[in-house]
Order: sequence, then structure tokens, then C-alpha cells
Amino acid sequence: IPSNIELSGLEVRLINALKKILYRAQVEAVNAPKPFKTLLTDGCLEQNLDYNNRGAQYDYYQVMFGGIPNTADALMAIKQFV
Repeated sequence: IPSNIELSGLEVRLINALKKILYRAQVEAVNAPKPFKTLLTDGCLEQNLDYNNRGAQYDYYQVMFGGIPNTADALMAIKQFV
């Protein structure tokens, strides 16, 4: 960001938050490999890189709640047949 641009408080907080996210991603790449997620993510095996080490073809960071509905469905199916 050029030094001659004046930023609002919100913009400064946003930039600082993004810096923290980037720093955390760099730390996780070294200290917290994710082998299972690496196996299931496109691009990691082809590039021979871990998911956290920028191996993914499509880089996304999100909270994954995708398994919760599947777990609920499985538990209801078990309940019906037991």
C-alpha cells in the first residue's frame, strides 16, 4: 500500500486482519500438515505439496460444516433400522 494513501480505521483493521490470516497460513504450512485434506483436494498430489503449503489447485479457507448434515442423516438411518 503506498504510504501517501490515508486509510480509515476500518481499512486499517481489515488490512491487519488479512496480514494475520496470511501469517497463520504460512505457520500452518510448516507446522500443521493436513495429509487427509491433501489427498482429497485437487492439485496437491500433482504438485507434490501439502494443502497448507499452497498445493491446492483452488485455494479456499472456510469453516467446513459439510459433514454435519451427513452425520445427522446417517444417525437417523441407523435409528430407523435399529
